[in-house]
Amino acid sequence: MQAFFVELKEGATLDENTSITFNTDMMLAEKVEPTEVVTKSTSASHPVITLTAQRGNEKSAARLLTSDKADNGYKADEDAVVLLDSELDAPMVYTVSGSLATQVNAVKRIQNIGLGVFHKGNDEVTVTIEGLNRMTETLYLYDTQTRKSVKLDSDSYSLQISGDSHGRYFLRDSDLGYELENTISIYSVRQGQVIVSALRPVKEIKVFSLSGSQVRRFSVNTTQYSFNLPAGIYMIYASDGEQEYAEKVIVR
Repeated sequence: MQAFFVELKEGATLDENTSITFNTDMMLAEKVEPTEVVTKSTSASHPVITLTAQRGNEKSAARLLTSDKADNGYKADEDAVVLLDSELDAPMVYTVSGSLATQVNAVKRIQNIGLGVFHKGNDEVTVTIEGLNRMTETLYLYDTQTRKSVKLDSDSYSLQISGDSHGRYFLRDSDLGYELENTISIYSVRQGQVIVSALRPVKEIKVFSLSGSQVRRFSVNTTQYSFNLPAGIYMIYASDGEQEYAEKVIVR
């Protein structure tokens, strides 16, 4: 482990006397008995997919896991936000949960889960998706630029990405993108930037402050669009002409 982050509970405050304790016991989500035998059917009930991004010897990993008790939106007690360190050269892979880029993402169903890579260079990065055979349903990787899906029918799949990649790729459990709900993602991974990505072209984007005043409006016709906003909390609406999706986004 190289780093961890602390999220304050609502209403909590800090002062110069505040101390934080972290020990090895806190690194285990739950106790695993050494004699426990894990069968394929057991692992399939809560399968975990591992995503890695590698450039040379630099590597990062993210986890995507499914559970009947999980929520596809972001929840602080089951998801972990990706830690972007500008001092590190490693490309950072992530999946989208709500309006956040996460390194650990627990979902009920892999239904249009965006994935991306944060990388400050323009050189090629290898992204690998592993553990696909643990899934009870076949997954597909959808590319919003080509508007084509790749069937992930082996245990791992690799693709090459040049530099940053945000809002282009989606993991989903169906090849029929037009029949699926929630096909629009709105999130912020870079400081001051919002990304809107969808399976089919977005026509309109509206940004409101928490007081209800409209601060931005964009007329577009694209599956990927990014724009800058000052730091703050916004309600952002995106419409593809048939459905509208709203997300509360924290811009840092």
